[in-house]
Amino acid sequence: KLKACGVDAAGGRADIADAAQVKRAIADVSTSLGPIDTLINNAGVWEPNPLPDSPLHLFDRHIDINVKGTFYVTQACLPAMLEQGNGVIVNIASVSGTAGRAGDSAYSSSKAAVVMLTKTLAAELGPKGIRVNCIAPGAVATPLTAELRTPEGEAAIAELMASHPGPNSRFFIDPEDIADIVLFLCSSASRAIH
Repeated sequence: KLKACGVDAAGGRADIADAAQVKRAIADVSTSLGPIDTLINNAGVWEPNPLPDSPLHLFDRHIDINVKGTFYVTQACLPAMLEQGNGVIVNIASVSGTAGRAGDSAYSSSKAAVVMLTKTLAAELGPKGIRVNCIAPGAVATPLTAELRTPEGEAAIAELMASHPGPNSRFFIDPEDIADIVLFLCSSASRAIH
């Protein structure tokens, strides 16, 4: 679709929890399109894991994809950004990573790690010309939240809405709302935001 709109594009597949696959994928994209100067870390998983019955593999999966994946992709993209002396990285975290949520210890912990990784990288890479920011949205209407957007999920949504500010606030925001913020953070209009 992007090529049909006149945009140079390349794609590939990689398990972002596998550092070697990520490195190969970034090398392939860089060969096709040139050095990467903008990175959006948006891949993630969510599955409730109330304790004490949560299987350990759920915690590992959240850490492997949400945290390590963000780290691996960033690490693979950084050499080109450092060589150019500029770049933009936007990580997608979650409000659950700043406030926590009952029954979501794996997800909340992983997104809290993404928030701290962002802050650390902003401090480390800012002086080298690379801006690093993070967005921590609430619930976004994506396939990840589809099972909550059903009649069965209404009670849970009503409970969560009770803690949402303002009479006009929406609990589920559209992916386009996040895209607008990402575009702003990638543009020169946000050059002073780290």
